[in-house]
Amino acid sequence: MQSLRQCLHMLLWLDEFEPLDPARCWSECVRRDSRAMTGDHRVKWRLAGVGLDDFREQIQVSFSPFRSGDALLCHTLAATG
Repeated sequence: MQSLRQCLHMLLWLDEFEPLDPARCWSECVRRDSRAMTGDHRVKWRLAGVGLDDFREQIQVSFSPFRSGDALLCHTLAATG
């Protein structure tokens, strides 16, 4: 049951119509960056066809909040049975 919840949570995380709230969790910045992708770049990322250089660049952008030195919130799906 927990695995099903995690899959549903991931699908909802990818929902492009849910408003973003970067103050809620650092992963909202990753969602924002994902939504900003367009064209072939977006297709490659969705189909895991992205190259190594593109992957490195995107990870650096998405994880840049960690370099700020500020505390970051992290929201997780409750792991209940």
